Amino acid sequence: MAKQTNISLRGDVIYSVYVRSHTPEGTFRALIPDLDRIRALGTDIIWLMPIHPIGVKGKKGSLGCPYANRDYRAVNPEYGTMEDFKALVEEIHRRGMKCIIDVVYNHTSPDSVLTQEHPEFGEVWL
Repeated sequence: MAKQTNISLRGDVIYSVYVRSHTPEGTFRALIPDLDRIRALGTDIIWLMPIHPIGVKGKKGSLGCPYANRDYRAVNPEYGTMEDFKALVEEIHRRGMKCIIDVVYNHTSPDSVLTQEHPEFGEVWL
């Protein structure tokens, strides 16, 4: 745990959610109705698996890997809009829970915004 992390969080319960497979719809909005059940389990923090757009270049399978992130400043359009994401976070907070997002900065897609804006980064990754 990071030094600046509040020590009271050590006892909190974290519930991991992969939006794509959590509901039949696989969207931010479809997750909202399940928040009361998740809270009733004793959950304090919802940990969302990657929510960013998945890269297309070199994509594995038909769905791709959520860790092959194309843009850290956007949400996967298959899950909904940024407004949908904000609504989900608001509902999580309304129930007294916190929300964290799984972000791995050394996992990105070859067609990510970063490699387009900074081609020199791609030289390091290849």
